[in-house]
Amino acid sequence: MSLHNMDDRDHWEEPHTNYPKDELKDGCVALYQSEKACGTEMRAIIGALQEHIEREEERLRHEQEQNYRRWREEERVKLELRFLSGADCSWTQIDKSEAFYCRRNGRTFRIAQGKDKRWTLYRVEEIGDKGELLGTYQGRGDANKALKTIAYAPEPQR
Repeated sequence: MSLHNMDDRDHWEEPHTNYPKDELKDGCVALYQSEKACGTEMRAIIGALQEHIEREEERLRHEQEQNYRRWREEERVKLELRFLSGADCSWTQIDKSEAFYCRRNGRTFRIAQGKDKRWTLYRVEEIGDKGELLGTYQGRGDANKALKTIAYAPEPQR
């Protein structure tokens, strides 16, 4: 084999970084057979297969993205309904509000991020309630740690 052929071969052979995807196999086989039947040269077939795989991978990625977005929206709606039904649940936005609400130990809490990027935690009776200020926290994680104690502490006497 001449040096010229080696360079040419290196140009067409790329390291195999992606595992074959079974869902692309049938389309690739059909394309290969069609091109082979037409007398297309192997180099052109390989190029056509690479283009086909790129298009199909992009289509699959797009489908996965759409499925993930749909799943996230369904989960958001389920969580919102859980909150509205009165059940304990993790943080959720209600009607796409800026604040997040959660219910722990049958108690309702609201957290909102201020202009200073700090999170303010309130104990509320209902969604529209201004609520009782419980604390201001650097991050939501800090507020969650505090909430673990607050939610299960005895209710203050009014």
